[in-house]
Amino acid sequence: MRIVLAVIATAMLAWTGYWFVAAWQVEQGVAGWAAERAGTRIDAVDVGGFPYRFDIRLTEPRLEGPAGGVGWAAPGLRVHALAYAPHHVIVELPARQTVTLPRGRLALSTDAMRASVVVSPTPALALRRLRVQIDGIGIEGAGWSLTAREARLATRQSGGPDRHDLGIAVEGLRPVSAAAPAAMLEDPAQLSVDATMGFAVPLDRHLGAAGGPHLTELRLRTARADWGEMQLRAEGLLEAGSDGLLSGELTVRARNWREMLEMARALDALPERLEGVVTRAFESLEEITDEPGTVRAPLRVDRGEIRFGPLSLGRITPAW
Repeated sequence: MRIVLAVIATAMLAWTGYWFVAAWQVEQGVAGWAAERAGTRIDAVDVGGFPYRFDIRLTEPRLEGPAGGVGWAAPGLRVHALAYAPHHVIVELPARQTVTLPRGRLALSTDAMRASVVVSPTPALALRRLRVQIDGIGIEGAGWSLTAREARLATRQSGGPDRHDLGIAVEGLRPVSAAAPAAMLEDPAQLSVDATMGFAVPLDRHLGAAGGPHLTELRLRTARADWGEMQLRAEGLLEAGSDGLLSGELTVRARNWREMLEMARALDALPERLEGVVTRAFESLEEITDEPGTVRAPLRVDRGEIRFGPLSLGRITPAW
């Protein structure tokens, strides 16, 4: 009996020592990472959850891209992991966050936002898969806003740590704009993306030293948008140059394209100088399709500029 008690006591002491050493390493590692990375700041790091979990609480985390113009901030962040499986973590994000993009700042609000992150149990901690579930979404920008009932995002390794399959689904999307007729915005939109992403470096703990993931390739198997009677489909391949600007070709299929142009016009998304030219071009494309109201058009992306034949339709944000 004494031997059994001694074994149990030894195991308990060993586990206690493991937990407190690991918790200290997590706390020091997160604080050290934030201190070494320019544009990153965390006011406080607390680790709890003894004896079976690691519950990590970050206070006032703020991230900023190396070139500025891109960032994220929140009042707090919680990370949970089982002590015996620290390579699988659950991240809980707060109800309000701020996202900074080159074109302005966005206020993000959610009813619930949770991510499941699985990394390889190796020193590199390469990302294996990621799942994000968001409920009750609200996004506010300068002069516009949108809401969505639910959004889901998932990635998984596809042949190596520098390639990931990507899936995105957004349901109940409702843009809000004072410029658009209310009747246009009554029906919620549904969005989905099925793609593969290639990166210049593996998605692992060395990303900070490498200057970020640097997307090199985006292969769209299908991107879909359904909004009332309007349907939009796209597929193709985009590749990023050394400056992050994307180039490639996309094939787009639009059903009820006249309604799409009407909405784009109401939202000031279609320059007035291009309206007549685009309409006539789509009328010509419609004549060679088998379905009335539907067009199939090739789009070329040249260093971030979207072109339909000789027409410039806008620009895509650089990959980094």
